[in-house]
Amino acid sequence: MFFWLNNEKKLGKQIGKNEWKLEFMVKFYPPDPENLRENLTRYYMALQIRQNLMAELLPCSFITYIILGSYVLQSEVGDFDPLDEKMNSLMYLNDCPFCPEEYRNNAELAERVSELHRTHQRMTPEEADLHFLRNAKKLAMYGVDLHESKDASGEEVLLGVYHGGVLVYRNNLRINRFSWPKILKVSYKGSTLKVSIRTGDNERDPKSETLFEFKCASSKLAKRLWRAVVEHHGFFRLKSAEKPQKPHIPGTFKGKWGTGIRDSQNDQSGAYQEVQVTPGMRKSFKKKGGPTKAKVDEGFDDDAYNREARTGAGGAGTSGLTNDDTYAMSNRQGASMGAPLLPPVNRREQYDRRPELDVDRPIRWQMNPSDADPYLAAGMDPVRCAGACPAGVRDWQGCRADRGIRASAGGKWYYETAVRGDGPSDQPVEARVGWADGNADLNLGRDNHGCGFGTDPAGRHAQKMLDGVSEQYGVQLMTGDIVGAYLDLDNGTVTYAVNGKELGPAHQLPADFFTPTGTAGGNRKSRGGDGPSGGPQAVYPAACLRDGAAADWNFGDDPSRPLAYPPGGAWRPVGLALANQTLDNPRSWRLNPHDTSGPGLQLGPDQLSAQGQLGFGWQGVRANKGLKGSEGGRFYWEAEPLESGGLGRVGWTTESGLLDVGRDANGWGYGADHEGFGLAGNQGKKLFDDEIEAYGEPYAKGDVIGCFFDFNNGELQFAKNGQPFGPAYSLQQDMLERESFFPTVAMRDQTLDVNLGQRPFRYPPGPDWTPVCLAPESSIQPSSRAGIMEVRMMQHHFLAFSLIAGAGVAREGQGTAPPLLIG
Repeated sequence: MFFWLNNEKKLGKQIGKNEWKLEFMVKFYPPDPENLRENLTRYYMALQIRQNLMAELLPCSFITYIILGSYVLQSEVGDFDPLDEKMNSLMYLNDCPFCPEEYRNNAELAERVSELHRTHQRMTPEEADLHFLRNAKKLAMYGVDLHESKDASGEEVLLGVYHGGVLVYRNNLRINRFSWPKILKVSYKGSTLKVSIRTGDNERDPKSETLFEFKCASSKLAKRLWRAVVEHHGFFRLKSAEKPQKPHIPGTFKGKWGTGIRDSQNDQSGAYQEVQVTPGMRKSFKKKGGPTKAKVDEGFDDDAYNREARTGAGGAGTSGLTNDDTYAMSNRQGASMGAPLLPPVNRREQYDRRPELDVDRPIRWQMNPSDADPYLAAGMDPVRCAGACPAGVRDWQGCRADRGIRASAGGKWYYETAVRGDGPSDQPVEARVGWADGNADLNLGRDNHGCGFGTDPAGRHAQKMLDGVSEQYGVQLMTGDIVGAYLDLDNGTVTYAVNGKELGPAHQLPADFFTPTGTAGGNRKSRGGDGPSGGPQAVYPAACLRDGAAADWNFGDDPSRPLAYPPGGAWRPVGLALANQTLDNPRSWRLNPHDTSGPGLQLGPDQLSAQGQLGFGWQGVRANKGLKGSEGGRFYWEAEPLESGGLGRVGWTTESGLLDVGRDANGWGYGADHEGFGLAGNQGKKLFDDEIEAYGEPYAKGDVIGCFFDFNNGELQFAKNGQPFGPAYSLQQDMLERESFFPTVAMRDQTLDVNLGQRPFRYPPGPDWTPVCLAPESSIQPSSRAGIMEVRMMQHHFLAFSLIAGAGVAREGQGTAPPLLIG
């Protein structure tokens, strides 16, 4: 048992006469740790998660150990060297522990980790740490501080405190969740913790309140739990930090590297000196076990609860793979953590049959069909990063990537495009590859906001093009050629290569390339609009094709598809850019990871599929954009259940509507009723304002549900496998005028795949209907829901670290007081 140091009290009063045993550990786990600002901070976070893994405080599946272990090796030892005898013998894994002792002698695990490590060639340690964090945060028990107690009926439960509120577990299943907005008051008296929860949908009614009581083994443990709740709430919910009191601990800690951690500058206010993560720091982490437990006064301990508590070992990840982690909460009987517990057999069997969401990897870059000309958009496969223009289409069809590199990030960037034609192999390919900002014409190079290399609009090959000017450059592109596109943001230059051979400087980007503009070149309006006043903030990979030309893009972020000609030196693949170096294409439509029910729902890597964890009840998620009813139009999207069991519901909500679509007056759903009567019953029901009516037909695995919204007439309807059921709802004009409507799905023990138009529809609705992802800019309403740490990055940029039983807090922040690392 350990206790966190209270920095407002003197050490002597907290430690007493005990032996001082201090441990530097993470206290608050951010939901998106990859967005932490500094490399050193991310490295500390990665070290803490590794310790949790080794101590069995953060259970995960065999596959997840392989993935996380490969990034640990890349971070600590760098690229795999086939000439290194130690690496070939797999002995080097012993220098970089990442899993419990029982797994370290597992030959299969060692071989598979090493195999995956080999695919991470040229990945820097900082990039490896980032990918490690992106995967670790998806573990089902990441970031939850668990405390033992008993509920009002005397049954043993675990209370888990995390960034989103308080979770309640019984028999290894979550039975309740109290989000911060629902918690009215938390107090303790004696050994009893009291939590007042606002119930019902009317959050303004003070009488709508329920009191929950939890009994701990002692008053000190109740106070410990109370402090965890209060401190997590303060850290994740307060808009600004209170003015710190005079510390009772020395206020400076420079560490053995001889420099302060950082100054109080934020990202937007000038330069600061960042502490670099040196190879020596990485090699110093050689622990074979978990974190050392602090010895405290026996008065703090109670025989009934003389067990190890878990700090942040567990998770409420908002996206990722639903795997064994959903149920694997370590056995808390006795003095050490036991093997993961399994759910009941029927749940285990259902889990084994669950479809994979493929979230073992970070979300990868792809070309964006929502930001493409229509013929090319129809022929794009975002998952495979491939696209083709139909033969006979002579108009150039262009597209941009779903994200770009921030112009302010600087650096040297690279990606590859393999081109091919549909004619004889000795005929040049009608393609042009390059870069564009969000204001550029998709006919690449026709204005001064995009540049390209390949065939110009007049049909001349081996041309470079910028601002409508075409010049002879390089060689003509043939089927099978791989074009490398280099962007030097430090010097404003663009270079190309064909099959690994550089062609020399192509473009010096004009000064107004990064200047706001109202329209793109030619007669085409801006498609991106990614700047604060219409101007660009990012540069996107871009291309245009015509007359049967096709392309396969590789952004360097898929280990299974290594770059054919990886760049050397300071050049980096765009797919390995850090989160704060990239900007999403504003036209991308996805499910919003920041607008979900919480830890019981997981999103796939493309954020177009969602899976409700078994036993978590109804879970919902909204799209990251909605459609303005006042703008009119007729729009369509599709959803498909991927499991034979479980329940689902699809439809539309306003941004204020419940995610359990149809449970209030701001949601219109079709599918299963909330109670879900039946064994596998996606019954034919429509649900609005919690009123259930029969509608349409039941649907199940393999069926495709079409969702229609006719804003011209205010009618919503649904279809099954292309057969419409007729109007389901009719909305009043005043609601259409004032609201925006978001595609929304809800599920219970089910997985749903969503197609907002990025892929060809299974059952196209006809020319009178527009895919939601191709809605005009005037109709789109972006979601206001953003992640906690995204907001923090813009406002405070800080993370708290604390030390066990005598440790302090380290914060990097923007507040009035300079950030301190206290020890």
